[in-house]
Amino acid sequence: MKRSDAIQSKTAIIKTAIRLFRNQGLEVSLTEITKQAGVSRMTFYRHFPDKKAIITAIFHYNLDRLAIYSKRLEKDNQAFLKLLYLLLKKRVEYNLFVSYMDEKQGIPTSDKLFKLFENPIEKAKSAGLLREDFNGRSDLLLLIMMVGGAASHYNVPGCDHTTERTIQLIMEGIIKK
Repeated sequence: MKRSDAIQSKTAIIKTAIRLFRNQGLEVSLTEITKQAGVSRMTFYRHFPDKKAIITAIFHYNLDRLAIYSKRLEKDNQAFLKLLYLLLKKRVEYNLFVSYMDEKQGIPTSDKLFKLFENPIEKAKSAGLLREDFNGRSDLLLLIMMVGGAASHYNVPGCDHTTERTIQLIMEGIIKK
């Protein structure tokens, strides 16, 4: 079991990296992240050997937050749609990070994501909110890739309306009519 100060320093590094990457792009140095997080280089490298590791940790941090949100939505028939909307928004927000994920890191991340969506998908189908032919693994991945593909062409400031419209069109395509 990790010490609470180790968990706090790791979380501080992740939150700082998210903020700096969002504001300055992926060119931010690990030294700057360390400085802004208020930890030593040794502490940083104890948790993250390189930029790829911190980006993977950011994906897992966001999945953990999505899991917490999912737990709050357990009794909500709209849980799948709410989770999907948030996931697709995050996919656009973290579009530049995707190139840092390799298959070795991506498989456990994807597995964690698919597991998180299993129950909400079944509930949405049972409530008649989701197409019966929706496949949790392949269709969810397809939706993520569709939004990612669109995001790669318009991921510039001021394009939030385009993001919203893309997500709206996708969401309307999976809802049971």
